[in-house]
Amino acid sequence: MDTTSAEEILSDLCKTPARVAILRAVLDRHTVSVTNLSEHKKVNKGTASRYLSLMERAGALVREGQGYRLVDSPLTVALRKLLNILTLQTSLPLPEWASGIGAYGSWGMGTNMEGSDLDLWVYSKEVPPAEQLGRLRRAVRDTISIDVQILLLTPERIEDLRRNDPPFYASLMQSMILIRGEHCVHA
Repeated sequence: MDTTSAEEILSDLCKTPARVAILRAVLDRHTVSVTNLSEHKKVNKGTASRYLSLMERAGALVREGQGYRLVDSPLTVALRKLLNILTLQTSLPLPEWASGIGAYGSWGMGTNMEGSDLDLWVYSKEVPPAEQLGRLRRAVRDTISIDVQILLLTPERIEDLRRNDPPFYASLMQSMILIRGEHCVHA
């Protein structure tokens, strides 16, 4: 049984900004090799190899032939979700017309991979002008360089989804995370 503490594992995985960048790159792919990681992140092969071995010891990767396969586990989901939250907190403004903003779908659940779009929810008491949503979408897309979809939620829209689209409403409620402002659903 591995007796490495949670603090030691997280510290080893995230010790430097370079390691966090490598972690993000590994979590974005189903498989990775020392060569493609070193080329993609511009680190030497020794550094890439040591980091992949570290992730294997942490249980985030399994060795397969010349490469590694990402393990779909609570650890990888939690690491990805943490990176998602930190990325969005540093790049996602709360528009002045909105009460709250967050993510849902794969970004909210920590299951996003390379190529996943970002599903944002924005809570507002009233419907803002369409150009405000367009500006927000462009600003976020330009900041984090991925396709962004925005779901505008008003009290009426939330109630409409709850009544008329229970499967989507349930999925939304299960996957949403708050980034700024107030949550759109109050207990």
